[in-house]
Amino acid sequence: MTTLPADHAPGPAAVNPLALVRLLQWTSPILPVGGFSYSQGLESAVESGMVRDAASAGRWIRDVLDGPVGGVEAAFLARFLTLWQDPTTTSYASGVHDGRASAALPGEPEAHLRRLDQQFQGSRESAQLLAETRQMGWSLLSLVHGLPPTGLGLQWPAIAHLLKQLAERHQPSYLLVWSGLATACAVPAGDAIIGWLWSWLENQVMAALKTVPLGQSAGQTLLLDLAAGLPDLAQQALLAAGSAAIAAETAAIGFNPGWLRHGPGNYAPGFGLACAQHETQYSRLFRS
Repeated sequence: MTTLPADHAPGPAAVNPLALVRLLQWTSPILPVGGFSYSQGLESAVESGMVRDAASAGRWIRDVLDGPVGGVEAAFLARFLTLWQDPTTTSYASGVHDGRASAALPGEPEAHLRRLDQQFQGSRESAQLLAETRQMGWSLLSLVHGLPPTGLGLQWPAIAHLLKQLAERHQPSYLLVWSGLATACAVPAGDAIIGWLWSWLENQVMAALKTVPLGQSAGQTLLLDLAAGLPDLAQQALLAAGSAAIAAETAAIGFNPGWLRHGPGNYAPGFGLACAQHETQYSRLFRS
């Protein structure tokens, strides 16, 4: 009988099979929400000469991944996932009967989610990035409303009701809608964050293949290298989210940036300038 070394011994499954399938679906590049049409400043970096080959593309993508995306965006995602699951905000589920939610929503979950989404949208570096998350949020919401609800999890009717409320008062971000969908499909928070980061990384590498341009082997090498750090970024995001105090903090009026103290913050001037410069770039393939 062959015994695996301790560091190769199989551990407990992190996600149940059906939740894994759903996560793969929601992070697939063929999800019709328009993600392929955005480069998030990468095209501008190529135009300026900052990104010109596989090595410089890897440095650019790693810097953005470790900074604004992994340090801030992923932390917002962790907080959204916690809000969807927290008893003070999801007790509305007990008021759902026959697929319809009652008018009374204990804990004002819609207000909590809207406030956090306003904070997230306020962190977007440029008009294009803000338009991107709003467009993709609207597209995903439209898509899932046309899908069979039985395949979206038992929590989906209540979550869909909340998303409808949010959309009536506020333009929801892609992060908000996607986190609700992941919660409805019972995707664990850590796996959801890794999936979100992987989807962003894959899209960036695809953009680099088209704009630098790079060969397919170079693209796969970048994915192999950069994806190795995704589990650590997800863990940092969960720590930065401060899930134990989320309900009290998000209920407070105003924005307290202290919850980001464990991450590198959103300070990435090169990324911000590239995103802004893309808005007036003469020749371009992407919308950001």
